[in-house]
Amino acid sequence: MSKSALILRHLAFEYLGSLAPVLEEEGYQLVHAETLTVTGQSMLRAWLQDLPA
Repeated sequence: MSKSALILRHLAFEYLGSLAPVLEEEGYQLVHAETLTVTGQSMLRAWLQDLPA
């Protein structure tokens, strides 16, 4: 079973810092996304529904 972490950034320069290697070491696939407009939110919902359970 694969694990993924969705990271939502509201500022372009933000990142996970020291948390990223810990999550990767635990087997998480890191998925970065910028915060979205109202139109983009429906795209995000559709994307989330396609993620493996």
